[in-house]
Amino acid sequence: MHSKLKIISQLGKDKGGKINEEGKSIIIVEIDEQIQIAEEISESCNKHAYFDFSSGVCEVPGSSSGTVKMGADGWGEGMISLNYSDTGFEFNMDTLPEAFIFSGGNRREFFLRSVFARRARVPTIFIEEAEFDMSAILNKIIFLDTPTKLGFEL
Repeated sequence: MHSKLKIISQLGKDKGGKINEEGKSIIIVEIDEQIQIAEEISESCNKHAYFDFSSGVCEVPGSSSGTVKMGADGWGEGMISLNYSDTGFEFNMDTLPEAFIFSGGNRREFFLRSVFARRARVPTIFIEEAEFDMSAILNKIIFLDTPTKLGFEL
């Protein structure tokens, strides 16, 4: 028990490293998998187009990839559903997309859709329509990471 308390006291001091106490060792490694994936994609091949979603707002964190389709056409496995404020929305938990992208003039327009996305745990980002031309990603296969607001064409 004494060793355990000494090890626990050292855990908060560093974000990574090796902790030793009375013959017991713990190696702590901090990994941000989203950043690692994005770095691998961007460094492994120069053909990947990068989409700057930095002005976006993460509604539901997560990483996904799929083909970007408009509204209900983007529901289902391997799809990312792009939605404008006037786009029909399925609210169907059976055929969820890999991710949602909401684009409009105001996040409030997507309140109910955001609640649905959170409940379904589907990665979701809101991007103000004036900040990014959505036609640049429509019908393309992309990797989308909502916490770090990155997008890459695959």
